[in-house]
Amino acid sequence: MKLDTNKPNFTESFTVVLEESGYTVTDIARLCGVSRTAINAYKTGAKPRKDMLDRLNEIFSGDVDEQELALQHPAEHITLKDATIDEMVEELKRRGVNRVNLLF
Repeated sequence: MKLDTNKPNFTESFTVVLEESGYTVTDIARLCGVSRTAINAYKTGAKPRKDMLDRLNEIFSGDVDEQELALQHPAEHITLKDATIDEMVEELKRRGVNRVNLLF
């Protein structure tokens, strides 16, 4: 089932697809690069932006590779500690992050 935010039953559809996928909310959050709170919000009425909807449909359709699936496990997360600013920006974009606040 492809998720569509234009349909009135998005919340119900999202919940069903999530349960049928075998993924946990934590898995989906990690694969999307967002918090569990963001994913849980879709189960209670919030609707994702188009880029997030596309990512969710990609994940639920099985179009994720083994490398991305490895990100489900915290021990295998990529560390940005020693990365350059450019490498950090590219990694954050890859993870779907659209905005970052930097505090010094």
